[in-house]
Amino acid sequence: VNKDLTQPVAVQLDVGAAFKIGQVLRLTAPRADATNGVTFAGSAVTADGKWVPRTTELLTFAAGKATVILPPASAALLIAK
Repeated sequence: VNKDLTQPVAVQLDVGAAFKIGQVLRLTAPRADATNGVTFAGSAVTADGKWVPRTTELLTFAAGKATVILPPASAALLIAK
């Protein structure tokens, strides 16, 4: 989670050599205080609570480490495999 409203942040994960790939699922919205237009992995949660991811990013590891850039006022779920 990047709570800064103006600056991006680089997040480095050190998960060990056992992990080689993974996925990034981003939480996005038009504004930090938005209640409409909010998506997670490219999809909104429907009124009946259904959600299916549409977009993910490949996460690659080098020597057990990966770096992800989080834009201002954003969040992401990182899944290591």
